[in-house]
Amino acid sequence: MSKTSSSMTPPSASAKKKTLLGSPNNFWLWSPQDGYDLSRPSNADSAPLPSSIQLECQVSNIRFDPSKTALLVIDLQNFTLSRALRKDSPSEMFEAEQAIVEHAIPAAREAGIQIVWLNWGLTDEDLQSLPPQQFRVFGWTCNIRDGQCGINFRPRTTASADEFVHGGERRIINAPGDELGEVTLEDGTKTNAGRALFKGTWNAALHDPLAACFNESQNSPLPDVLFHKNRNSGMCEVMTECTDFLVEKGIRTLLFTGMNTDQCVLATAFNAQMKGFDTILLNDGCVTDSPAFAQQACEFQFSNIWGFLSSCKALAKATSGL
Repeated sequence: MSKTSSSMTPPSASAKKKTLLGSPNNFWLWSPQDGYDLSRPSNADSAPLPSSIQLECQVSNIRFDPSKTALLVIDLQNFTLSRALRKDSPSEMFEAEQAIVEHAIPAAREAGIQIVWLNWGLTDEDLQSLPPQQFRVFGWTCNIRDGQCGINFRPRTTASADEFVHGGERRIINAPGDELGEVTLEDGTKTNAGRALFKGTWNAALHDPLAACFNESQNSPLPDVLFHKNRNSGMCEVMTECTDFLVEKGIRTLLFTGMNTDQCVLATAFNAQMKGFDTILLNDGCVTDSPAFAQQACEFQFSNIWGFLSSCKALAKATSGL
């Protein structure tokens, strides 16, 4: 699917006319001056819901109903964020975490948006059905140390066989179920990291600043919820718990944060979109350890194809003063 820019006038009879997208049971409203209304009022001719929020986005702004919206925070666990396990973690990871803690979560709380945490959390039973590729992703690494697996920019990204770079891979102790051993925390204390990505272990727990946010919510009128997953996507066909919860709560619009943008965040968002949810990527709250072009590609796609592109700071601005 591709889109090209054009100087043609958008297909609307007037700047004030609303265009309905979808069906009577699941629709957006669009107008040139306001962008897209995702709040789903009772009918297309209704005035915007008083409780709806206008959010600035790349390309076109949106309006959404906070009572039908959830903020998803994906895979921000000790496994990926703790320097006890990843001493070379790039600063961008902690900048994304900070944007979530300082902007997205307070904004969601202010607006009454449900916060949903999606974390890897495996069991021995899960290992019996985990596809081989999931073991490779975590437990093997490329020998080519350029950070791009030898893939260089070309006019087209395809390459013939004689252009492939054969660096091979090596096994690392990081695969699902691997014993990670004892680690030294930043305060000097030691702890058993446990089996990689296993539910109930230290490595699979939320990183401390995020765990504090989750724990703080548990005595609030709208406590956060946490679901464990055993695939990159937390909303694929074999992972229904999160989807079932969202449907039961009447949630239609999802705000995505977490890591890796081009892997677990994207996989979950793609499955969510296929199930009829609205998908908005908050780019300053998403991060990846892939090359920069992977993040850029995701942001481009969300700006006009896979949903909408906004930010944690924009969400905070939209909810200030509610």
